[in-house]
Amino acid sequence: MATALVILAGFAGMIAFAYLADRATVRNPRARLVVPAGLAILTAGLLVTAFGVVSPGVVQFVLIVVGGATMTAAIGPVSAVVVDVVHLAPRATAISTMAVVQNLVGLAVGPVLGGWLSDRYGLTTALAVLPLLRVVSAAMFWYGSGFYERDRAAVPVGGAPAPESPQHGQL
Repeated sequence: MATALVILAGFAGMIAFAYLADRATVRNPRARLVVPAGLAILTAGLLVTAFGVVSPGVVQFVLIVVGGATMTAAIGPVSAVVVDVVHLAPRATAISTMAVVQNLVGLAVGPVLGGWLSDRYGLTTALAVLPLLRVVSAAMFWYGSGFYERDRAAVPVGGAPAPESPQHGQL
């Protein structure tokens, strides 16, 4: 039951924080990546505190649930950025590449690194240290936000095919 609450919090956070990023992007286009950057820092703080500072109990569980919600904040905005900065013709390839990278870096490396840390330093230490990688994520989102407006402006309105793409009727 407890695990289900963390997963549901992740689902809710994914939608809520994507909405927040969309709303903030209306005023400041960089917000599409700055919102996930800030939430990545918050996630690191919540989960490092949950696993490295507080004792098991209600406070720890609340920190984990809230961290589960903020942890998924980048999923929607990152997908939107890919759509925004890639010409129409290769968008499916770009989104597929993004999904592969997310899975290789997060879903494949994360458990292996967590297991390695756990074997050497214990599970509690591993769970307290791994969220610090979110700080690296935040730095990457922040850095990328500096290029977002320029890259988005380079894509023709309406997502016309890239100039090097075959035109209708040409092969």
